[in-house]
Amino acid sequence: MESYGLLNASIDWTGINDSNIDFSVFASNLTDEEYRISNTRVYQTGSLGIWSTLYGEPHMLGARLRYN
Repeated sequence: MESYGLLNASIDWTGINDSNIDFSVFASNLTDEEYRISNTRVYQTGSLGIWSTLYGEPHMLGARLRYN
């Protein structure tokens, strides 16, 4: 399996204006790296007889709002 690197980032703002509200923004796999997270070319010995592999998550963005 080839090696790979992932670039993730997050920014958190806790206690917004001295309140009980927290806010965060995050991004994962910023470079949209395609990578395998299972053994490559594993033969499935079921009735289908296919080769399969499992890939990691693509580039994602998100936000969280939390009340403490």
